[in-house]
Amino acid sequence: MARENCFYQDIFNYIVHGNTHPEATDSEKSELLKEAIQYTVIQGNLYRTFPSACKKLHLVLSKQANQKNAIFENHINNDKHLSIKETCLNARKKYHWKNMDNDIIDFIKQCPECNENKGSLPVKTKVQQYEYLDRVWKLVEIMVIGPLIYQNSKVYLFRLAD
Repeated sequence: MARENCFYQDIFNYIVHGNTHPEATDSEKSELLKEAIQYTVIQGNLYRTFPSACKKLHLVLSKQANQKNAIFENHINNDKHLSIKETCLNARKKYHWKNMDNDIIDFIKQCPECNENKGSLPVKTKVQQYEYLDRVWKLVEIMVIGPLIYQNSKVYLFRLAD
């Protein structure tokens, strides 16, 4: 494994054992010491700490398989696939790893169900102003809204305006 991929392992080893990687340069050691202040180890797990006023701990996920599981867990809520923004917000409440937002974006772009439903949102149309008419049913507007997903099937709504 390349040295740049061992960032969290180096922080973990420094916090638990008090030492740095033997091949680390002085500048890398200095950077590690600065970064290690933001982390803590609880029951063998590395957590990113935030200001003491918040007292928030975010579990650090350094393995890609764990990151994908966390994204999946935060992307689907009650069988509903959440947006990129909602998934990022949910994941950031519990977890931390480098490039988390980019990983979430990539995951959702590859989600088959999200890609299938991408085009199913209703298209907004411009509101048209009509002149005052002297009798009913002289001008009728029919608006079709859909397809919408309802109980695992696509449905359409029709709006009729006189």
